[in-house]
Amino acid sequence: KYDLVKMVISDDEKDWKELDWVVNESGTEASIYLSPCFGEVTMHKIPDYILSHADKNIRAQLQIHKFFWSPMEKDV
Repeated sequence: KYDLVKMVISDDEKDWKELDWVVNESGTEASIYLSPCFGEVTMHKIPDYILSHADKNIRAQLQIHKFFWSPMEKDV
């Protein structure tokens, strides 16, 4: 329960299946932070998922550096 799992998630169905396994089947009590794979996820899916699992400790985390600098630049 003191651990934190960060998952970068895209629209790939494998990502969402893995997330479901971690949330519903792994037995973890860890906090889960979902971070969108920039430009590769339908953004509303993340808050929709969090709200549908309100009994779990899931939060959204943005890769804020991708908003400050172009994600297409080298080393961003």
